[in-house]
Amino acid sequence: MASSSSNNFEEIDERFDQIFDQQFENLLIHNDDLQEASKSKKKRVYIKRQREQGHLQLWNDYFSEDATYPSHMFGRRFRMNKPLFMRIVDRLSAEIPYFQQRRYATGRTFCSRNHNFFGDEYLRRPTPEDLQRLLDIGEIRGFPRMIGSIDCMHWEWKNCPTAWKGQYTRGSGKPTIVFEAVASQDLWIWHAFFGPPGATFIQSIPLPQGPKESLFATHQEAAHKDVERAFGILQARFAIVKIPALLWDKIKIGKIMRACIIMHNMIVEDERDG
Repeated sequence: MASSSSNNFEEIDERFDQIFDQQFENLLIHNDDLQEASKSKKKRVYIKRQREQGHLQLWNDYFSEDATYPSHMFGRRFRMNKPLFMRIVDRLSAEIPYFQQRRYATGRTFCSRNHNFFGDEYLRRPTPEDLQRLLDIGEIRGFPRMIGSIDCMHWEWKNCPTAWKGQYTRGSGKPTIVFEAVASQDLWIWHAFFGPPGATFIQSIPLPQGPKESLFATHQEAAHKDVERAFGILQARFAIVKIPALLWDKIKIGKIMRACIIMHNMIVEDERDG
C-alpha cells in the first residue's frame, strides 16, 4: 500500500516537472517573440523628403539672380537684408570648415564663431565718435549726458536646475534669467549683461507732484521706450529668445543671447546706413 502511494507521488512530481518545463519553455519562446516584435517596431520608416528639391526651391525663391521673391520679402523671411545675410554666410563659410556644405551647420558652433568674428565690432564699447553722437541726441531730447536707456528683460528658464530654481524664481512663479541692456534711440544695444537671478531699477516717478515732475516723468518714460522697443524687436526677430529657454547650461544660453544681439546690431547698422 505504501509502495503504491509513493509511486503515485513520484508520477505526479514527474508529470508536474514536465508541465513546468514545457510552460517555462513556452514562456521563453513567447518572450523572445515579443522582443523581436518590439525591435521591429523601433525601426524608423524611411521617408523620402525631397531635400535636394527643397534646397533648389529655396535657392530659386530667394538667392538666384532672378529670384521669385523681391528683396523686401527676403527681409521678411530672413529678418535681415540679403547683402547682410550673405556677408555673414560668406565670412563663416570661408574660414570655418564646419559651415562648408555639411549637415547641421547651425547651433552652438554658429553662436561661438559669430561672437569671435563679429563681437569686437558689434559688442564694442562706444567710441569717442559714438559717445559724442549719443550725447548730442540726448541733449536734443532734453536729457544732457544721456547715452541710452537701461532696463531688464526676464527670459523664462524652462530647464533651470532644481537647486537654482529658488533664486531664479520671481513673482510669476517660474524661473527666469535676467537680461540687462542699454539701448540708444536707434535701438543699438551698447551694453548687455546676462544671467543674474534678479535686478532692481529705480522706476519713473509714480505720482509726480507739480508740473516739473510731471514733465520730467513724461519725457523719461518716452526715452525709456527705446530699450523696451529694442527688447521687443529682439524677440520678434529671434524666436529663440521669446520662447522659454530649453538648455540647462547658463553659459550656453548666454552665448545664444550674445549671438542674437550681434545680429540685431548688424541689422540696425545696415538699416541705418542704408
